[in-house]
Amino acid sequence: MRRPRASDLAAQADDGTSTAKIAAGLLADAATTIILRQAPDQLRAAATHFGLTEPEVRVVGQLARGRALWHIGGRSALVQHLLAPSEVDLSDTDARMHGRSEAA
Repeated sequence: MRRPRASDLAAQADDGTSTAKIAAGLLADAATTIILRQAPDQLRAAATHFGLTEPEVRVVGQLARGRALWHIGGRSALVQHLLAPSEVDLSDTDARMHGRSEAA
């Protein structure tokens, strides 16, 4: 399973359609956005879709696993996401791909 990309937002509808405009509006209206590491070819799309500054673009391109850039209102914060032991299996989206069984 591949990681979601910023360009996926534009892929859901043809440019200029009402569906594309609604999707862009919903994203613009979000009070909180959580942006995980983006691949180099996705950084421009992320900057456009999420309104990232140049320093934020550089950070988003280098985030380690478990870290994210959060936009809350008009502020930004780098956040380290921590999991409790009971949450590890719940959040392991790659378990089936790697042949690990699901939690009972």
